[in-house]
Amino acid sequence: MRRRALPRRCLCVSAWCLSRLAAVCRAQINSGGVYGLGGDVQRPAGIRDGRDNELRRTGVDPARICARGNANQTVIELSRVTPILRIFDITKAREFYIDYLGFTIDFEHRFFEGAPLFMRISRSEVSLYLSEHHGDGSPGTHVAIDTSDVAGLHAELAAKNYPYMRPEIQDQEWGTREFTVYDPFSNHLVFREFRNVNVE
Repeated sequence: MRRRALPRRCLCVSAWCLSRLAAVCRAQINSGGVYGLGGDVQRPAGIRDGRDNELRRTGVDPARICARGNANQTVIELSRVTPILRIFDITKAREFYIDYLGFTIDFEHRFFEGAPLFMRISRSEVSLYLSEHHGDGSPGTHVAIDTSDVAGLHAELAAKNYPYMRPEIQDQEWGTREFTVYDPFSNHLVFREFRNVNVE
């Protein structure tokens, strides 16, 4: 079965649309506009109503090809991240996170008696979920936690009676001073402080 060739007019319109899109986007980018965001459109004078209709027939809205960010546009801000770490022994998890690291328990949840435990712990502005549920994270997860005093935190942990961990502070080439602790389930927690260094 032979494929039906597109009319020459359709091919010309498609080629024109692509060229106009590229030209308009370049003009917007050079003038500080943002591609793909809603707002007031600054279209070149060469785009006429007839050409706009051609764009609409191809499924493209000329009013939203390239647009500047609107000053009245709502800015969606993201907040904190709460990792989910897999645990396999509640007693060891509490010994490490509560007794050693100094977190406090926000809540504990089980769907029924004897079901896997799901809990949230926190210290200062940091929250972590600890879960016995299959599929909630996997052993070996790395979590980086910023702190204002990495040396002070290191001294606090060194004074704890926790014989399984003796971390050392390291100055990294990328500008952080940090140390790493490992929970009983092979999850890595990196406590770090950013230093004022020039990274080349």
